[in-house]
Amino acid sequence: MKKKYKTKPGNRLNALVYYYKNKDAIRAKDNAFRADPKNKKTLQLRDKKIRDRPHNKVYQRNYWRNYRANEAAQVKIDARAKANEIKIPKGFKCDCGNLATDRHHTDYNKPYEIIFCCKKCHMILDKERRQKLK
Repeated sequence: MKKKYKTKPGNRLNALVYYYKNKDAIRAKDNAFRADPKNKKTLQLRDKKIRDRPHNKVYQRNYWRNYRANEAAQVKIDARAKANEIKIPKGFKCDCGNLATDRHHTDYNKPYEIIFCCKKCHMILDKERRQKLK
């Protein structure tokens, strides 16, 4: 049986202090590791292990089961499916001048009324919509 070690409160604080003092160097080393093609398989396996943990699978299964049962969520799912049938015109520009990559619904009850926009503008539009709902 493995012995569980508890970290002392000072160790955690020391680790955080070290991280903030050397943040740039740590991030540079991490980015270099991720950029190296030799490490791609290692990262994929690590991500797969995290994703395939039993508690993650159970959580995701229960989440989607409950989410699909929700009537408002079902309207959203249907609207997204219908919007994906419509292709974004090639070379279509967003209001900000970037290429349109996303589809935004102003109202999920009108699934074919969509706005083509870039990712940045889509996040802004969604934020505005959420603020109106509050």
